[in-house]
Amino acid sequence: MTRRQTAGQAGQPSRAGQPSRARHRSWAGHRRGAGTRLVVTAAALGLLAGCGGPRNVLNTASSHCFRALPSARATVGDHGRLVGVRSVLADRLARSLPQAAPLDRRRLCVIAFRGPYRAGEIPLADPPGPGTYAVVAVDNDGQTVLASFVVSDLPLRFRHRL
Repeated sequence: MTRRQTAGQAGQPSRAGQPSRARHRSWAGHRRGAGTRLVVTAAALGLLAGCGGPRNVLNTASSHCFRALPSARATVGDHGRLVGVRSVLADRLARSLPQAAPLDRRRLCVIAFRGPYRAGEIPLADPPGPGTYAVVAVDNDGQTVLASFVVSDLPLRFRHRL
């Protein structure tokens, strides 16, 4: 042995003729680290694949009402900014907006836009305005506009609190 080499140095047989423990430990640590990295990488790829899949809903009770947006936007004449979309029973809307009472107990898609809106600007609106918000009630299928309202305050909560 030379002065720089010692018994059991990496690559040299130890006193008992076995590879040194230092080399064995580093290989075992390397294998363990590679396995952990493989598991973490596989889990991350699985999560990304689950999050990135195509979807056509927002997983909310109002998701189906987004089909009503074209009808509602045409009613307000592309005027105003979308505030929100809700699916509610007509009697729930009628509690804060009495003009909605004739819509009975059917389920509605209610879409709100922020204006301002002048009196008579929104067709068939009752009340006709003026007001800050246009609220459009569409049937549950999202095809037929049943009523529209121009109001100063929203009759329902359309935004989620952050």
